[in-house]
Amino acid sequence: MPDARKRGRAAAAAAAVTLIELLVVLALMGVVLSAAGSMFLQTFESEAAHRDQNAAQASARTAADTLTDDLRGAIKNSLVVPGTLTAATPIYFNVYQDDGVTVRRVRYWLNGTDLRREVVTYVDETATPGAATSATGGVVVARNIDPGAFLFQWTPGTRTAAVLVTSTVGAAPRRSSVTVRADVVIRNYLK
Repeated sequence: MPDARKRGRAAAAAAAVTLIELLVVLALMGVVLSAAGSMFLQTFESEAAHRDQNAAQASARTAADTLTDDLRGAIKNSLVVPGTLTAATPIYFNVYQDDGVTVRRVRYWLNGTDLRREVVTYVDETATPGAATSATGGVVVARNIDPGAFLFQWTPGTRTAAVLVTSTVGAAPRRSSVTVRADVVIRNYLK
């Protein structure tokens, strides 16, 4: 019987895990889990950067498209273009409504980083922006527009204009900036 006990203890000792073996396994698991965690973190950061890039692209494209769509219908001698676009110095111009007779005044300005658009009823030729009798908008067209990089190029006497809009989304160091250029031919300029 003593031999059987010795064999049982020897088998149990051989099957048991030593503290050194346990520490080695834990260290290997830590290395594997750290590598997997790093891979997942990098994937999430990359997805967030792509999302910011797409948001900046959409914002700049929306701003440029909306402004150029309105500019196509601008009436000759109604286009007022400031040096810089702010709430105090907006871009504004008159456009014909769909009926081809009624005139509306369209005004664009930056409020912080929001590009805003307002359509007001046309009062008379001498009316200043904001002096209209009713407003049908004053809505945010696009957000995250870079005030220092919004550029409207137009030479009086020409039918073409260019709009350059830069949108910046995200915080440093993962900031995404996109600049969109849109060229427009002002259809009613010669009328």
